Amino acid sequence: MIHCYGSNMDVVLGRKVFDEMPMRNNVTWNAMITGYCSQSKKAKDCALGALLLFQDMLVDVCGVKLTDTTMVCFLSTSSQLGVLESGACVHGYIEQTIYMPENDLFFGTGLVDMYSKCGCLDSALSIFRCMRDKNVLTWTIMVTGLAIHGRGKEAIRFLDLMRVCGVKPNAVALTSLFSACCHAGLIEEGLGVFDNMKSNGILSLIYNIMDAWLIFLAGLGT
Repeated sequence: MIHCYGSNMDVVLGRKVFDEMPMRNNVTWNAMITGYCSQSKKAKDCALGALLLFQDMLVDVCGVKLTDTTMVCFLSTSSQLGVLESGACVHGYIEQTIYMPENDLFFGTGLVDMYSKCGCLDSALSIFRCMRDKNVLTWTIMVTGLAIHGRGKEAIRFLDLMRVCGVKPNAVALTSLFSACCHAGLIEEGLGVFDNMKSNGILSLIYNIMDAWLIFLAGLGT
């Protein structure tokens, strides 16, 4: 029932059912926390509710543990909202329950995403460098994080390293990097990224980069 309410965006009724339960187990705790994390309305309030419930769970005498799915969901919510406190709290929990979470592709990528979007790039880079396996999503998150936080030259170095490692940059990574070059005035680098987009057929996304291209042309004095 808690899962049903959460899926139908009625987390208030779901919480009422949860609070009235005399006994709770792994399923009910995880369903309630996931329900909070999946809300699009009042997302920040729900993220806080998830964090407070998570803290209650840690002191619950029943020894309940978050499932892998719930932990990834919690990290995703923290990433989207930029709520560092909740993401860091879950990171600590993951480290206590999973030995070296950066060795897990999904947890590692989730942590890189969370710290990047919260602006903690040094933490994101530290986890990224410790990861044994990285996919195109992991690389894209790291390149995009560097780009949107004003570290364009470093993002370009990572883009080059991405190719060296045999991973083909996707549209998200290249458009984010192009936009960053435009705003930072990195003209030569921006032209290089633009040529890369042409060669990879990404200019079909012209509506997504038109504003950045106009800024770039203005920077050239065109």
